[in-house]
Amino acid sequence: MVDRIAITGAAGFIGSALAARHVAEGASVHALVRPGTAIHRLVPGTTVHRLDLSDHAAVRQKLAEISPTIVYHLATSTGRTPTPDLANDRLTVVRDLDVLLGLLSAAAALPAPPRAFVRAGTLAEYGDGPIPSRESQRERPKSAYAGTMVAASQLATAIGRHLPFPVRTARLALTYGPHQATTFLIPWLIERCLAGEPAFIRFPEQRRDLIFVEDVVSGLIATARSDHPAAGLVNLSTGIAPTMAEAAEIVARCCGSDPQLIRIADDRGGWGADMAPQVVLGDTARALATLGWRACYSLEAGLRRTVDALRNEKVAA
Repeated sequence: MVDRIAITGAAGFIGSALAARHVAEGASVHALVRPGTAIHRLVPGTTVHRLDLSDHAAVRQKLAEISPTIVYHLATSTGRTPTPDLANDRLTVVRDLDVLLGLLSAAAALPAPPRAFVRAGTLAEYGDGPIPSRESQRERPKSAYAGTMVAASQLATAIGRHLPFPVRTARLALTYGPHQATTFLIPWLIERCLAGEPAFIRFPEQRRDLIFVEDVVSGLIATARSDHPAAGLVNLSTGIAPTMAEAAEIVARCCGSDPQLIRIADDRGGWGADMAPQVVLGDTARALATLGWRACYSLEAGLRRTVDALRNEKVAA
């Protein structure tokens, strides 16, 4: 039987890579995207459905049409902001949780429920708790974004007990790879290095668990296919946390650039300095035990593939 895959947030960086993998495997892939969303990342063979995920009736009708065997929920309206904005935070928190509830309700109403419902979380949910972060520890989020993701994880676990399909959360390490926006650190560093321009690292001593997008895709698919009873909450991470200075040096090497382009910023303050934990590192034991999954790409291997993809894009342009 051909799998029918429904993906919210499918036009995004991770969602489009997930859609491409399933298309390559021969699945019928359906991208649920907001009206007006750019879909240039989606590969041919992906069926695009434009709808507002907060419209529960439209979501229920669309899922009934698709009859998905697997649902991936990657869409989120929350994000990182320099300072708390209570009015905006309230709206985005309510919307994200409402969208999750609407999707779960629509999936539960299907005549043939999906085999699995997988949502993407983040290692940021653990905040400044013990390192490496384990799925069994209590979360200590330090931003509205992370707090909302914690609430969604807990909500998914609580409601999932009463649904006719497993509801699982995969908490992702900081993901990088081809086609990621340069508003994120790794693609920004690559762009600067390839252009021969200096790249100033503001927090060189901070450590981050960095994972290549193809490893994340493999982990999400493994999460959907696992029958293990403890697969409800898993970290998708490498278990390695280089400093940002070390990561930048590897970027320069992969780009064949002068390492002197990587410089330390004099200003150590600024955006997110009081919110970001010193170390973000996920424990990998549960993912291996419940999914049979571990990250395959070293940081250098993943960065080389990312750099090559960007170079190819520039040549094609």
